[in-house]
Amino acid sequence: MTIFFRFVSLFVDICFCSYLIVTVSIFLFKPLELWFCITGQKINGDILITALIIIFVYCFLLGRMTFGKLLCYLKVVDAKTLKSANFFQIIKRNLIVLSTFGISYLWLLFSKGECTLHDKLSNTTVIRDKT
Repeated sequence: MTIFFRFVSLFVDICFCSYLIVTVSIFLFKPLELWFCITGQKINGDILITALIIIFVYCFLLGRMTFGKLLCYLKVVDAKTLKSANFFQIIKRNLIVLSTFGISYLWLLFSKGECTLHDKLSNTTVIRDKT
């Protein structure tokens, strides 16, 4: 069951990051203003970019999870103690994901313990925690 939620989380993260990249690119290369239809007020694109970055930083660094994991109630924990993974485990885990271009998620389909390659190498696991 965790496999399903991990792939849903991955899909949400890809969509969120893609939206963030496109939004930042639009506002960097062609400054636009967003209009709120209800109030008729203008909002500068910098506010939107800042809000997205704050959400990403909060979810990733402070919460030690991505936006997709937050929505699916998934939590990255130490594989041995099942307590929250430390900052260095999270950094190592994400560097492995980035260096393998996300292909390390395919390991999840073939492993018996519902563990990805980056989980194995960083000594972490992902659990579903609704608390």
